[in-house]
Amino acid sequence: MASSARSMAMSDLGDPFNPYIPPNETPEEKKRRIQREKEAKKHSEAIDRQLKAEKEEMEKTKSAKLLLLGSSESGKTTVLKQLKIIHGNGLEEERRQYARIVHLNVLTAMKALTSELESSGNSLDDPKNEEHLEKFQMLTTIKVTLNRNSLTVQAAIRDKKSDDDTASETFREHSESIQALWSDAAIRKCFEKASNIGLQDSAKYFLDHVERFAQPDYVPTDDDILQARVRTIGVTEHEFRIKGSDPEIFRIFDVGGHRSQRQYWAPYFDDVNAIIFMAAVSAFDQVLEEDSDVNRMRDSLQLFDTICNHPLFINTSIILFLNKIDILKKKIQKVKVKDYFEEYKGANDFQSVTKFFQRQFLAKNSNTEKHIYVHFTHATDTKQMRVIVASVNDIVQRMNLKASGLI
Repeated sequence: MASSARSMAMSDLGDPFNPYIPPNETPEEKKRRIQREKEAKKHSEAIDRQLKAEKEEMEKTKSAKLLLLGSSESGKTTVLKQLKIIHGNGLEEERRQYARIVHLNVLTAMKALTSELESSGNSLDDPKNEEHLEKFQMLTTIKVTLNRNSLTVQAAIRDKKSDDDTASETFREHSESIQALWSDAAIRKCFEKASNIGLQDSAKYFLDHVERFAQPDYVPTDDDILQARVRTIGVTEHEFRIKGSDPEIFRIFDVGGHRSQRQYWAPYFDDVNAIIFMAAVSAFDQVLEEDSDVNRMRDSLQLFDTICNHPLFINTSIILFLNKIDILKKKIQKVKVKDYFEEYKGANDFQSVTKFFQRQFLAKNSNTEKHIYVHFTHATDTKQMRVIVASVNDIVQRMNLKASGLI
């Protein structure tokens, strides 16, 4: 804007550094010319000051743009929550709005377990719990409600408004039934099939704390919010200021990982400093919610291939989070990776399995010059995430220095 203003000034008022002196200039014309030159110089100096101020402001607000990509339920939103705890204003703005999300997460988990019990044809271990089971059989739209509330909670956080409390009322009406059913051996047996019935990873956490969640004055803790499952709708932008960093401002774009949401990614691909790609390494035995014929880990690998080798990202560094290692450690005690990945020939232990999946992702990269930084993460663990976020900050700073030609 200042540049165009300068051009206008030069055309209207003349160039003070190379003034045109007409031949046979009269004293009056000379006087007017000198006046114009003074005005032009004054105008130019004002523009110089404006340009300098704009440059200084740009330097002060220099930011890094990062894309947070990955399949649905890989843990992207949890990482953003951790960033708010570590480098933002914490989770206070959304704390109360998350109460109904926590309540819906509990209802969703128990609905999945009771549906599995019904479809398997098994009976409850304690006949007294039949009345509680009947109450849940009447709840038919819990997952739809959860997805709808994912949208409304984001709007509530943005607009700082509270939505209706229907979800929490439904939860409190069913809290006694949830506790009774969760203590039933038949329901616990259904829980062992968590991967097959689409049960969310944090289901046990929520079902173990029903009594606390049912208190009239319940306010979600940081751990409750970190464990809560919220489906990202559309694209959300988050800004974090990291003091002492260069750049100091990080703009992170979180996009929905559900297949139906991926069509909205492209407009955010321009001018990206780095990509954080998340994959749930524990999902090797699970299928997509939107397509039960597709293995979640294979979907993540295919998506990573597409992103990693996209023409716009050919030289863009990627920070790969292989997430949910805490769940993986427990899962491989009972489930064999080779039953889902026939190409896996190693031992069914944590180190061998994680190395295998790391190689699987790195093998997708067709550009040997591209840097891919791998982290094994437990996104709900704030202590671990502090270390990893610091590492990501260092990586982005090195990228910034490299782009500036300083290294």
